Amino acid sequence: MKVLVVEEEKSIVRKLERVLKNIDDSICIIGTVPAFLAAGWLQQHGVPDIILVSKESLQEHPIPLLYSSEVNTTVTFKVQSDQFTFLAFRINNLEHLFPAASFTAHQQQPRVQKGTTLVNGTKFVHTDTLPARQSFRHRFLVRQGQKFISIETDVIAYFFSEGRFIFFKTYDNQKYLVEYTLEDLDAMLNPDAFFRINRSLLIAFKSVEQIHPYFGNRLKLFLHPSMEKEIIVSREKVNDFKAWLGE
Repeated sequence: MKVLVVEEEKSIVRKLERVLKNIDDSICIIGTVPAFLAAGWLQQHGVPDIILVSKESLQEHPIPLLYSSEVNTTVTFKVQSDQFTFLAFRINNLEHLFPAASFTAHQQQPRVQKGTTLVNGTKFVHTDTLPARQSFRHRFLVRQGQKFISIETDVIAYFFSEGRFIFFKTYDNQKYLVEYTLEDLDAMLNPDAFFRINRSLLIAFKSVEQIHPYFGNRLKLFLHPSMEKEIIVSREKVNDFKAWLGE
């Protein structure tokens, strides 16, 4: 399933990617564009299976192609302050996909009033404000010697891979083993507080002590507590990382 996201805020796009992957691994975001460039993108690349666009964006920057008979599906999503709420579905399979649109295994199904409007052959789905909030992991149960302890995520500086195992370090430089992959952790942690730097490291916002330019348009980080190896932000992730720091 190919999806176009009409949105310019990187943080929202990252959250969308996570939610879509939780719904169906076959979903692929083939483009992300601001609303004022959407019409040109559709003319150049054609119409995907789903277009995700907010109602507000359509009001500010109408997309003429959406009102033609060439497009049969438009899905709207809503963003309100720090609450991100989203449902994606195909019009013809609404009842089948709706129950699967959960954000995490811990979140209750949101209650949504839905309706469809037909405009020049194009179906628009309207969703009311969604009351459900996305829940994130707040603590981890880990082993310490012969006992178990619970560690709050607020005191975790970063998660990292070491061989075949995943660990995290707290700000007081204590190291603990966790039984999750970094992919699992990336999905269950608050993206406003944690960022996946590379395939082996997921850092907390408060762990970043210094940021220095690095050759190749990359960035070099110094974390607390410090790590023995160099922490380099790749060229591909620099813009998203800067956006994350500025959110």
